Amino acid sequence: MEFPLTLDKDNQEPLFIQLSKALKERIIAGTLPAGAPLPPTRELANSLGIARGTVVKAYEDLIAQGYLESITGSSTFVSKRGQFERNFQTDIVQKRSAAQSAPPRISSDAAKLMQMSLSTGLAGNLKDLNYGAPPSDELPMNQWKEILTKQYRQLLPHHFDAAPETLGQYKLRVEIASYLARTKGLNCQPEQVIVFQGSQQALTYIAKVLIDPGDRVIVENPGYGGARDSLSDRGATLVPIDIDNDGIQVDLFESEAAKLAYVTPSYHDPTGTILSLERRKKLLDWAKRKDSYIIEDAWDSDFSYLNPPLPALQGMDDNERVIYVYSFWKLLYPLTTAGCAVVPPSLVPVFERVKFLSERQFPILEHYALAEFLRTGALALHVKKTKPHYEKRRKALTGALFTLFKTEIEVPRQSAGLHLCIRISQRLMDRGLVSAAADAGLPLTSTVPYYVSGAELNQFLIPFAGLPAEELERRVSLLSPLAQ
Repeated sequence: MEFPLTLDKDNQEPLFIQLSKALKERIIAGTLPAGAPLPPTRELANSLGIARGTVVKAYEDLIAQGYLESITGSSTFVSKRGQFERNFQTDIVQKRSAAQSAPPRISSDAAKLMQMSLSTGLAGNLKDLNYGAPPSDELPMNQWKEILTKQYRQLLPHHFDAAPETLGQYKLRVEIASYLARTKGLNCQPEQVIVFQGSQQALTYIAKVLIDPGDRVIVENPGYGGARDSLSDRGATLVPIDIDNDGIQVDLFESEAAKLAYVTPSYHDPTGTILSLERRKKLLDWAKRKDSYIIEDAWDSDFSYLNPPLPALQGMDDNERVIYVYSFWKLLYPLTTAGCAVVPPSLVPVFERVKFLSERQFPILEHYALAEFLRTGALALHVKKTKPHYEKRRKALTGALFTLFKTEIEVPRQSAGLHLCIRISQRLMDRGLVSAAADAGLPLTSTVPYYVSGAELNQFLIPFAGLPAEELERRVSLLSPLAQ
């Protein structure tokens, strides 16, 4: 069997992952049908000019995903998963075509949701931003495996009690409260911590608890589209407020009697700017005067550069106006997707009732492992270890861009997160910088989908966290002809 595959040995992506993806594409396309045997690992390695261990790891990866099967003493062959996926997609298309004249009978809420235009302004949709996840080579895999294994061995049968813990496993809530108090300056008790599968789920629940159709809600412009979608689904009237280098412009809505304000003060998505201390105080004063709530979304607040982190709004709040949302996604995905909300004590019974109707159990082992990961300081150590790497890479990218393009590139004076937001001159746009950057391995992602209106047309995002500083500088140097 011939395998005309091309692997890029200069690519930062490991060869076994490249090979795994290439084989997976052929399996799903049907060019490698169910039951087809794959070449022995040594034979395929020789034909591709790579190490046998690379092929072994690629096969193991596809076996783990269910696309290959292996029988001891026999060959590795294609499973039926790819065929099932093709058949399922074909069946869906055929049924949709046949049912066009008779749509399914669904609720009015479901129909409204199907008609609603969903935002594409979120990193989770963007491959060029690694779908908003951290680089895989920076994950604390060994520590997580050790703690997960240790927890499994130590747990006793009574630890797996089926009694519902609607708000999340209590031991984990204790450790989250302690961690957020130490690292973010929160003022909270474990009873205020509600664990979710991720921050997006938390936002959906918050909208359900607080928003009625027609309620006015302040949102950042540009801003995180996933939050806007959750609020719009509840019938909220969105009031977009522009962002500048100090974050959301609170002065523009001080007289607005909105039910809620959604902000990302520690890391604004997409620009990376940080809300100034003065505006934090003004925002809290607004919430108190207008009897409004603030959603403080801090899902990507662990990596800030240039300036010391400012205190969280929740820790500054004396009037129970702030709901703090946090996620471990940017630190630990895919090891865990867990997120949480820290809510005012008066709202805890409401969230417990609403949550009880939809989910009452959690992956107990994962919660115990995450609690231990926090308790032992492994997560804090992971942040301390990786932040200098990211900071060095960010500095290398900004330095190389400024050296090459000087004033034709603009970067916010403050920023956080794992990608860089830049504004480029029209001259560079006209000279084809976007396509040239893609060819150089520095894809530019437009921020237009993040805007409700008035988008900055020449504003782009560049990921930097997944490449060494030297490689970032090399790729920028490939753009030198455009600077002439």
